Amino acid sequence: MVYDVRVYGLTMFLVDKDLKVALLDMKLAGLRVTDEWPDRYLRWADVFLEVESHHEGALKGCRATIRVCRYKNKVLLCKFYIERRSAAKMVRAVAMASFSPGVLRAIVSKLESMGWRRAFLVEVSRWRRKRSVRSW
Repeated sequence: MVYDVRVYGLTMFLVDKDLKVALLDMKLAGLRVTDEWPDRYLRWADVFLEVESHHEGALKGCRATIRVCRYKNKVLLCKFYIERRSAAKMVRAVAMASFSPGVLRAIVSKLESMGWRRAFLVEVSRWRRKRSVRSW
């Protein structure tokens, strides 16, 4: 079975929090980090290169980890930029790619209320046409 998978949105957050705190924030926002289908979505890992090039100063010295996440049964590809400070792992930034339209719009507001700073957001959505009613 062949699936037609497209990236509908891309966002990056500057986090600067401990790894466990960042994962807890994501869980409270409704995101779940899973180990499902990593090979199917890893071919889309190069979508993060353009965002990384614009924020390479903030991401200098970070290791990157790509994980598959779910939000209300929708799949997201998340890339964590982790820096080791003393004994703690600090998440400096998180980039997310969405494969469904409208998903990032809901996630962004929840994560921004938890102190995450949005650095980048692009989302493709469908153009809604106004339906007209004709009276005869």
